[in-house]
Amino acid sequence: MPPSAPERPPLVSRAEELARELAVGSRCEAGVGAFLHLLAAQRGRSRVAAADVGVVGVAWLVSALQPTVAFVAAERREGERAALARLVAEDEQATVAGTAAALEREAPFDLVVDGSDGDVPVAALLAPGGTVVSFSPLETNPLLRAVAVDVSGTALSVAVRVR
Repeated sequence: MPPSAPERPPLVSRAEELARELAVGSRCEAGVGAFLHLLAAQRGRSRVAAADVGVVGVAWLVSALQPTVAFVAAERREGERAALARLVAEDEQATVAGTAAALEREAPFDLVVDGSDGDVPVAALLAPGGTVVSFSPLETNPLLRAVAVDVSGTALSVAVRVR
């Protein structure tokens, strides 16, 4: 029997409505969102950052975080930045910092999700032992030197070496 679709958290549904209302689009499919949700929900998270992942991607992340986990988002698109501010306005742990440069002032983070074009210095944002998920093309992101993907059975393992 195939796995069922991930349940959408209410914040994700609100983000999708907000994205439609403000015509900012959604760059986060349900499967990707569920993956981000899983990573954000891992034990031991204390600080999480997202750069240019859009309002729906942020919703998947924030909806999984424990109430004590600090979250900082950066978005270069002004419309999406405004949508993010509206989305997380009631969450005391969530901040919309502006652009990627603002993330550097807030670092370090133990999870960084990068949806930029490779202009976010992810290595400078990570705490020791931190995790980075980058959707930027490898050829435009000089910080991601080598990526090895191993698909065996039902497990997917991605190893990324950061300079």
